[in-house]
Amino acid sequence: EEDFPEVFAVLSDPEVMYAWEHGFSEQEARDWLARTFARYERDGFGHYAVELQQTGEFVGMVGAIRDANDYFLLWRSHSMALMRNVLLSSSL
Repeated sequence: EEDFPEVFAVLSDPEVMYAWEHGFSEQEARDWLARTFARYERDGFGHYAVELQQTGEFVGMVGAIRDANDYFLLWRSHSMALMRNVLLSSSL
């Protein structure tokens, strides 16, 4: 709950949520978060907050999800360029 304002800021941004064709309302974001916690319970993984190590600034979310046949890695951020740099630098 304490991270909800940061999560909602990302999920409510229509540019970030282009695949859903709209930014989420507060209720849609809360429902998404409930599904994310259910995935943790069911699958043992889900989405995680991404913070800059130097400052602790929240920059987005990254996580794997599973559907019936496959796994997907997803990330969401207001700054996709920043998120790519964070992901690339963390994998080195």
